[in-house]
Amino acid sequence: MKRATSMVSSVLVCGACGLGPSSGLEAGADPAAHQAIINGDLCDESVEPTAVAIMLDATISFPGQGSFDITQAMCTGTLIAPDVVVLAAHCLDTDGLSFGFGDTERADFYVTFEADLSRFAENQSQDPLPIPSSAIPASVGIPHPSFDLLSLGQGTSGVESDIGLLFLAAPITDVLPEVVITTAEAEQLAVGDAVTIAGWGQQLPTSQFEQPPAGSVGIKVCGATTIEELGTTLMQIGDAPETTRKCRGDSGGPTYIELEGAAIRRRVIGVTSRAYDQSDCNKGGVDTRIDSFVDWIDDEMRQGCENGDRVFCDVPGVLSEDDVIDLGAAVTGEGEGEGGEGGEGEGGGRGRGASEPVELANGCPGGCSSGSDVGLFGGAFVLLLWRGRRRQGQANG
Repeated sequence: MKRATSMVSSVLVCGACGLGPSSGLEAGADPAAHQAIINGDLCDESVEPTAVAIMLDATISFPGQGSFDITQAMCTGTLIAPDVVVLAAHCLDTDGLSFGFGDTERADFYVTFEADLSRFAENQSQDPLPIPSSAIPASVGIPHPSFDLLSLGQGTSGVESDIGLLFLAAPITDVLPEVVITTAEAEQLAVGDAVTIAGWGQQLPTSQFEQPPAGSVGIKVCGATTIEELGTTLMQIGDAPETTRKCRGDSGGPTYIELEGAAIRRRVIGVTSRAYDQSDCNKGGVDTRIDSFVDWIDDEMRQGCENGDRVFCDVPGVLSEDDVIDLGAAVTGEGEGEGGEGGEGEGGGRGRGASEPVELANGCPGGCSSGSDVGLFGGAFVLLLWRGRRRQGQANG
């Protein structure tokens, strides 16, 4: 994959990956209350259909231990054009895979719409599982140039720039992309607004040195929650124990909202970044606000068309509501109808309505890395570390 760059050294990533005290279940806690999207529901590819899983196929080496291959669900992302996925910048940091103790020899990213990727987390063999046949490879990864892992703080103040893009090697033509919120539309956002979220993270907050129990990670979970705080570039999603909120393994995942007065009311407004504070998953998650970076996204998408990095350039920049309506008409081949409240447009073209999901032919999941004092909401790096330790023990034993 071209152009993906690491923002910090492997040593710094290791030091920032939350390798401190574990945050296991409290005594007497109900495990069912700690689902990946906590208090969410298992969902299939037809629910939050633009949420995609980012998968990693990598080779990692450690001094004296040799190299080994791994395939894993890394992060969640959101399809915002037939060939573009928005995700968290820290998901693209391939140097961090070895936690500073080795080298990443190769790292390739894919997206898939498969809702159940738990087999990758549960695989205890030294042989990695094959990437799903439906997965589409990414050709270019672009972290925001201002992102710095060490800049991550607490709460929703500051500017952290934890946002990135993946350009796909082939366009996805059977799923309508999500409309990105504009800076003008973002003026409608307010604390208390209802939103929906999706991710493939851990369902139990196990220690970061533990292999999550079978069936508790790598499965798509969706839920409804609220905006709790709005900063300039960050926002808190979910809060108290009774709310639906994000947890480790949900990095890069979307937050969606429905706006009034739009033919397609849904917008993607956030990218999951990290925990709110030291309470980890107990106080919701912090998203990067997409509206703060929409100009950068548009510039990168246009540049990708100019330099040949992208494969879909019918609309070179960020897609508008009308662009997505036109894509819907092209997919069905039935004209240019505008589509209403989830119904059919006058010309027969299908538009996404108020809450009707677009049906998928295939599907997608994710989870991601851990980091900073507060902790990035990730899981794959934890699994990589666990597997590396287990394999080292086998080699030494």
